[in-house]
Amino acid sequence: MVDYADLKKFERGLLDDVAQAWSDHASNLRDQADAVATQIDALSDWIGDGGDAARSGLADLQSLLEDSASVIEKIPAKVTDAADAINSEKNKMTAAMDEAPSYLIVSQSGEVDFSKRFGSEANEEHAAERKKLQAAIDLAVRNATEADESAAGDIRAIVPTEVGIDTGGDPASSAKPIPKPGSSPQDVADWWNDLSPLEKENYLFSDSHKLGMLDGLPIDVRDRANRFVLDEHKSILQMQEEHGSSEDAQVANDKLKGVRKIQSFLKESGDDGYLIGFDAENLDKDGKAIVSVGNPDTADNVTTHVPGTGAELATAGNELGRVERLHGKADELAPGADNAAIYWLGYDAPDNVPVEAPKVQYAEDAKGDLSSFQEGLRVTHAGEPSHNVVMGHSYGSTLIGHTAADGGPGLPEDDEAVFVGSPGVGASSEQSSRPPAAVTDPGVEELDMPQDQIWATRAENDAIKATPGFVHGDDPTSPEFGLDEGQVFYSERGPGLEVSVGSHGGYWNEGSESLENLGRVAVDQQPSTGPGN
Repeated sequence: MVDYADLKKFERGLLDDVAQAWSDHASNLRDQADAVATQIDALSDWIGDGGDAARSGLADLQSLLEDSASVIEKIPAKVTDAADAINSEKNKMTAAMDEAPSYLIVSQSGEVDFSKRFGSEANEEHAAERKKLQAAIDLAVRNATEADESAAGDIRAIVPTEVGIDTGGDPASSAKPIPKPGSSPQDVADWWNDLSPLEKENYLFSDSHKLGMLDGLPIDVRDRANRFVLDEHKSILQMQEEHGSSEDAQVANDKLKGVRKIQSFLKESGDDGYLIGFDAENLDKDGKAIVSVGNPDTADNVTTHVPGTGAELATAGNELGRVERLHGKADELAPGADNAAIYWLGYDAPDNVPVEAPKVQYAEDAKGDLSSFQEGLRVTHAGEPSHNVVMGHSYGSTLIGHTAADGGPGLPEDDEAVFVGSPGVGASSEQSSRPPAAVTDPGVEELDMPQDQIWATRAENDAIKATPGFVHGDDPTSPEFGLDEGQVFYSERGPGLEVSVGSHGGYWNEGSESLENLGRVAVDQQPSTGPGN
């Protein structure tokens, strides 16, 4: 129902954005149908009953997606018609109010009355004017409501029962409901593998936002789900940018910069780009993005890059560049291997160094998510187990430390950890609840993983050296931390003075020895412990 207040503040652009979002959704479904057609063509040489069955099943899926797109393409016109009608009624109401005598006032609920100073002078002619304006307002509100409800009815008739993939029931009431967030990756994998192909497509269409961040789903499934989510959240951000408060508009604008960087990155990566997680809807949070070059489910070497303080959607371009260079170095060092490099912004990172970076709560809040993601990579991987490395830069290393700490959720037993430009890797859960002054310097012995699976590096003039040692513990490259010399690898001095911010972010610079060594760890080769080695 549309009331007076709704009609008065109605913005035509909001519904135009909604119509565009539905058009984009239909376009995505057609892209998926084209991808299935490509799969059918790839199976043309498979002769026999098995090949016939595979092609037939894929053909049904292709038809399903194309039919869905055809019906969804009807929705934008319904939304646009409603926008036209509602906007017309708003204009009529506004004109009637502008033409009304000045002695009439309209309340916030749309009730017409005389101004207080004029009320005692009102006569029959004045009352008639009041009645005329009230009737105009009521008619506009009524017609706008009818247009809104008519469009809603038309859209409900199309979605979901006529989109071509509905099974006749509400997925939420299915005997196989979607696992809740936080479910174990193995439970999620078992649930997904127990679904029929039609059920899988139904969930992908109707519940992409629930599937996208579920650890334990195949990477290509998460990619499909999250591309839908990205398009939807991009439309929401665009509406907030255009129609929100100045503060909200700025936040939305910043996030949109990251969204566009991610879209560009995925386009340039082609078949090697995967969107494994995405969430940008809530303006009060920095947003999440998990992007991979290469498919971790089939790769021989899988590296997860965990960024540090200041990481958010708006800075995604810088971090994706680092991941891309790391992946390129891995391919160069191991040309016969299949490599994947992941940017994991799956947590709310500290926003600034002086106030938030010293806090352990960001790491404590995110350690379960990082643990689950790494476990999910193991669960969904096909074939022989891959060589998996999780690399933490700056505060990202602190998060890895809290995850791998004795008593923490842990990392899969074969994973390796790399601390890059670390302020310290934190303490166990028990220690992290103490005030900073009471935290003992946590060393390698407090990490629940073999020492030969732990690596660390820090440039000589990295600004992180200015971090107070009592906050997150000893520098992992220091003798006090306890790593063997062979586990501490070389990164050259960066640009700048003795304490250089530029050096702190320079580990992935093209042609640097630090990038060379990070690549070596990624492909299970020994990094150098000195310059030029």
